[in-house]
Amino acid sequence: MPNVEGCQKGETVKGLHEAKQYLKNFGYLNVESGNENHDEFDDILESAIKTYQLNYNLETSGILDTSTVKQMKMPRCSVPDIAKDGATSMKSANVDSATLQSASIRALSSWSAVSNFRFRVPTSFREINDIMMRFHRLVHGGGNPFDGPLGVLGHASGPDGEEAHLDADENWSSNPDQSMIDLESLCLHELGHVLGLGHSSDTNAVMFSGIGGGQQKRKPTTDDINAISALYS
Repeated sequence: MPNVEGCQKGETVKGLHEAKQYLKNFGYLNVESGNENHDEFDDILESAIKTYQLNYNLETSGILDTSTVKQMKMPRCSVPDIAKDGATSMKSANVDSATLQSASIRALSSWSAVSNFRFRVPTSFREINDIMMRFHRLVHGGGNPFDGPLGVLGHASGPDGEEAHLDADENWSSNPDQSMIDLESLCLHELGHVLGLGHSSDTNAVMFSGIGGGQQKRKPTTDDINAISALYS
């Protein structure tokens, strides 16, 4: 790869197409974009670099900075990080896997307390996870892409799919202020969908479709409890 360190959106740098080809090969650059053979640094490349940086725990600047170029030059396996359909499990810029697991466990415990469901955390890699909670970013397979900060926060499949996704681009927190989204509240909501619940019209319910910055909904309300009781009575 040529010396493209420091390149950013709006620049045209000889050899930049090699960085584009790298990102295309490993699933970050849309294979249908048609711009991987040019040396212009455009919006599409910036988005691809941010996704790459997020997945490798780098600063998500969208710039080909020193750390990003160093990572791209490292010897690696040829299997793409993102499959052809766009599917990948991502990391959030401000939430590690242990924090997500803790929030998910608390959310499952809350549903267990008001239903006949009992959940257990796998203790071995040989065990199969029946429910998966993952971070994803933008297009990630399934035809239901995320849209960056705010807007759509998460989604989940029903009882047959048993997988919930959270948007990695959100400002997640376990102790949110008005500019942050409460992680446990969204885990509780999306896991409600996994258990088969739809949206509630009660604005106070966990299963209401929206949640504001800094708002916490960490316990099922009477409306939520009635819904899950009716579903599994």
